[in-house]
Amino acid sequence: MQSQKEKDQQTKIMERSIIGVYLGIVLVIITLLLAVGQHFMIVNFYGDAGNKWYFWSLVAVIGLLGIAMGLWYYRKIEIPLENNA
Repeated sequence: MQSQKEKDQQTKIMERSIIGVYLGIVLVIITLLLAVGQHFMIVNFYGDAGNKWYFWSLVAVIGLLGIAMGLWYYRKIEIPLENNA
């Protein structure tokens, strides 16, 4: 049996992990919005054509950070198994 303090600590860890997953998803969504906005010329983010590699590199880094953050925190989520025997 776990004490109430241990259960509260596990709940806090799970809440942080879920927030980390959501932040990763938000970063990926921001990446997609930037990429779609630039690709279809809704907004010209990088101005001069010579700057496009800086923009796309930044978008790629943000996207990869979002994926890595989401996966990292997803691995940290532990679902407690209740044994009522």
